[in-house]
Amino acid sequence: MANRETKADTDEKTVPVETPTVEERTLTTTTVEEAKASGVVLTGAADKWLCIAKAVNKDEGWMRSTKAMQIGAAGCLVQTSYIWTNSDGTKGCFEAVCFAPSVNLIEEGGKARFLT
Repeated sequence: MANRETKADTDEKTVPVETPTVEERTLTTTTVEEAKASGVVLTGAADKWLCIAKAVNKDEGWMRSTKAMQIGAAGCLVQTSYIWTNSDGTKGCFEAVCFAPSVNLIEEGGKARFLT
């Protein structure tokens, strides 16, 4: 069952919007193509963030991922995300971003990405 949220339209009125619960969301996508195939609408350069690692356990209700984005020759940003289910059924989310100076991203085999 989806959560009900509101979203302002162009006339500044609020209209109900159905938002999927975590259980209904696709948590296993790692590429822009997979995201688009699952119904995600992307704006801007969505492929700037590269997936380094992702782990999902639907039975236990958690997802962890690490992504990175190159910032020219200066280095890269690294983001970690962790979504979990508490014992009372509520959801938690943790995210952190840090800058890694002088680090370059290398892409191998289309999906595997490493920091050097």
